Amino acid sequence: MECDFLFGSPEALLGDRKWRERLQTPEYQGKGKIKLIVVDEAHIIVQWGIGSKDEEPFREWFSRIGELRSICPKVPIAALTATSSASQRRTILNKLCFSKHSEVIAESPDRENIKITSVQVPNNEDLHTTFGWLIDGLKAEKESFPRHVIFSETILTVSKIYSAFVDVLGSDCKYVNMFHSKTKETLKEEIRKDMTQDGLIRVLICTNSAGIGVNYSFLRNVVHYGLPHEMDTFVQQMGRAGRTGELSNELILFKLHKGMLKKVDTDLVLLAKDTQCRRKVLCNSYLCIKDDINPLHNCCDVCEKECQCGGESCPATERKIYCPSMERTVSDQERVL
Repeated sequence: MECDFLFGSPEALLGDRKWRERLQTPEYQGKGKIKLIVVDEAHIIVQWGIGSKDEEPFREWFSRIGELRSICPKVPIAALTATSSASQRRTILNKLCFSKHSEVIAESPDRENIKITSVQVPNNEDLHTTFGWLIDGLKAEKESFPRHVIFSETILTVSKIYSAFVDVLGSDCKYVNMFHSKTKETLKEEIRKDMTQDGLIRVLICTNSAGIGVNYSFLRNVVHYGLPHEMDTFVQQMGRAGRTGELSNELILFKLHKGMLKKVDTDLVLLAKDTQCRRKVLCNSYLCIKDDINPLHNCCDVCEKECQCGGESCPATERKIYCPSMERTVSDQERVL
């Protein structure tokens, strides 16, 4: 069979004995028929292919893609990723058996049209309160409410956040959905279809399972409840917003207890907690220079405090991304308490 491109997963091409053997036949090896092997979304080699002391890798075969070097020894390999820190790059190069003379072309992952805001949530605050600003907005505006995606690390936390929305919204819960690795495939496909157009879902609560390979439409607001382990994953998830260049928002909500930041990269913890420009911390992590953003109130919540542009939109923190820790309505009894 003649073909221009052959697409395959590492489990199929490497984990299936028949495919491994087929790749070594004259049909594929003869006369240089395989011109190039391309590993797309190469950051997944680290994120999914490599486990930790406490966790098995999600898809181990991703870390073994380098075996293609021995199966197709004369074929060059290219690895593509929109986001990879210096340390992750080294791991990817090592796993794919690149030589020290390999060429690396890197650009800044900084998304200048996404404003970064970080808020520490009180340790004893429940999810109904933390996301009350979102729940109230959705209840009032329904299908007109701006689309938001909430990322969290575990299925349990995603389920709890989803339950907090459903508790209050009642019949309006049709505007909310959740997506994780245990979601039924039929529902996953429905959600993907809805999110690639200006569909019914206004708030999607998900793990990183929904953060890869989907081009979300009409999304200008990404919320992180807690943070992923690596800066690369954070940048990938944040980058779901503003794909067409419009000014968008990234909101980090975190607590200091229950180990919410325990396994998080140092640079990412610094980005969330430090009092210097958050975009500068991000760029330092990737060894790239931060471009100046004017007006300052469009950069991050730290720079917003220093902005003196005097414009009507300054400060630029929209009511849509206010969190209860910053502004909320309380009763006299609650105020006394």
